[in-house]
Amino acid sequence: MAFHPLRTLVKAVAFALMSCALTFFATEFLSIVGVAIYAAFTHAKVDFSITYRYIAAPTALLALVTAFIATLILDFRRAAQSR
Repeated sequence: MAFHPLRTLVKAVAFALMSCALTFFATEFLSIVGVAIYAAFTHAKVDFSITYRYIAAPTALLALVTAFIATLILDFRRAAQSR
């Protein structure tokens, strides 16, 4: 199978966006649950927006970059082995 740079780029972007979205929603859910448990035990008033700003968004951006680079590396490696 021949190497197609555009196909590789589109596949890497698509996989990175899907990974980013999945990571964001999973991290957001888990961090909201964690903050809610913390608030229940400490009876403190907490700001749930910290779960988005400081936990979910940075984690999703890290997943986006990691998935994009990993997909490119794996595709280039596969193309090099098929030659």
